[in-house]
Amino acid sequence: MDRLDAKAIKTYKEIILILDQCIDDYLFVMDLDKDIYFISPHAMKRFNIPSYEFSNSLPAHKKFVYEDDLEMLLSDMNKLVSGKKNFHNLQYRWIGKDGIPIWINCRSKSIKDHDGNVKYIIGCINEIGKRQVADNDSGLLGEMSFKNFIYPINEDITQGFILRIDIDDFKNINENFGVKYGDVVLKQVGNCIKKLLTKNQQLYRIVADEFIVMDVVGSKEDARALYNAIRRSITCYVESINYDIYLTISAGILDFHDYPNKSYNSIMQWTEFALNQSKTNGKNTYTIFKQEDYQEF
Repeated sequence: MDRLDAKAIKTYKEIILILDQCIDDYLFVMDLDKDIYFISPHAMKRFNIPSYEFSNSLPAHKKFVYEDDLEMLLSDMNKLVSGKKNFHNLQYRWIGKDGIPIWINCRSKSIKDHDGNVKYIIGCINEIGKRQVADNDSGLLGEMSFKNFIYPINEDITQGFILRIDIDDFKNINENFGVKYGDVVLKQVGNCIKKLLTKNQQLYRIVADEFIVMDVVGSKEDARALYNAIRRSITCYVESINYDIYLTISAGILDFHDYPNKSYNSIMQWTEFALNQSKTNGKNTYTIFKQEDYQEF
């Protein structure tokens, strides 16, 4: 790996393109002679980079590397380019499309020509601060998995619904019984939901004590019925532990029949709004999203 010719680098770029939709991490290569930086194209959706291939590579980093980390990065990269070191392993922040810093870990290796001069730098960037793809405590897929499901959708989702569920006053359970007990409750609530799902529904654990059910064919009437069935199931769970805790859930429902959408951000904002309406209305209930209420808010 210390010697690669231009043909091998071209093949490496082709592999990056082939794997672009297959991996979450971002592969890259820097061609120092041509001063070209090439990275997995899906990085453009996440970071504030000018393109997946751009020139003037090191100075261009000033546009998408968090300013507090830039000097540290350039110092380490200059050592790599000059041959003072041959491996780079650094944790720092890139700027996301929304302007928010995102923690990454970048590992890369210098590739030299036959005269010992650094000709290429190849490596991999992976996020270290992103939300979990899956949650081991509840045994469920996490928000990143839900996000990855929505993002590839090119046309509006026109059928099905989202049921966003939150455990009311869950922090009281953690405070009174401890975090480990709270994790058990989260897992049991997840089980109460999972056993009621059909083959057209998928359950995700979002932040903290929130869950999302994604249904691809049902209606808001089906969402209502599912919410009520989940409430009954949770009541049975509370009875089984002799009412050691008091447990209720609130929910927000988004019906894609009424509001076709493919935007992850809109879906999350609208379902959060509907869920918050349920909280405001006394908890232990559901609210169906209405655009007019959202616009008024």
